[in-house]
Amino acid sequence: MNPEIEKLGLRDRYGARERYLHEMTFYDGIIDVEMLERELKKVKEYINDVGRVVKLPNKSL
Repeated sequence: MNPEIEKLGLRDRYGARERYLHEMTFYDGIIDVEMLERELKKVKEYINDVGRVVKLPNKSL
């Protein structure tokens, strides 16, 4: 595994976003607006980190 991926915790972060946004929000409908806003901010950070790891052009969200 790429050490940068491990250092950034990308796998765990993906799992957490999947849990909160897909399972709890989409399927269960039990997430409040403030929590949803926090989770979406984390998605933005996650996407930016993935872009840096795969060396995509710097197009920060």
